Amino acid sequence: MPSLLPWAAMMSLVVLAALLLDLLAPDGSAPSALLLLAPIVPVLGVGIAWSRLMDPAHDLVASTPRAGLEMVLRRTLAVLSVVMPALFACGWVIGASPAYWLLPCLAVTAVALALSSVVGVRPAALATVLAWAGLVIGPAALTGVSPAVLTPAAAPVWAATLAAGVAAVLLRSARYARS
Repeated sequence: MPSLLPWAAMMSLVVLAALLLDLLAPDGSAPSALLLLAPIVPVLGVGIAWSRLMDPAHDLVASTPRAGLEMVLRRTLAVLSVVMPALFACGWVIGASPAYWLLPCLAVTAVALALSSVVGVRPAALATVLAWAGLVIGPAALTGVSPAVLTPAAAPVWAATLAAGVAAVLLRSARYARS
């Protein structure tokens, strides 16, 4: 579908820009841009994939019987199928193990989807991205220290967050038809 190409290209460019920032870092002591951005790149993609501006048939698609949770999950899967290979490839180039970013990436996406049952997909994506930027990226940029939330030691917390996000999505599945 031609309308998917712009957001797929944008997501790939965000990942490549993060890779470029990591490769150009002078001594490698700064937090990895790829690790800082990886958890929110799929959320950006989901927000864009659900945007009226990027989908000329948005109103038609949103009014169909399958426009609820199934459509949100289908578009999320499409985003993840573009973003995950790019993150794996760029992570491999800089030596960032998926252990650092994969679980946070899935958990943040699940939380955004859960929030979208309350406020809608685009506002939930924006709120999640802004929260991540304020709570993780901002402090890491100011201090120059990699955040503890992006270490393998934080995996149990991310696993619990992912499980809670998925449970919330499933429990609130009827709300997606209205959002």
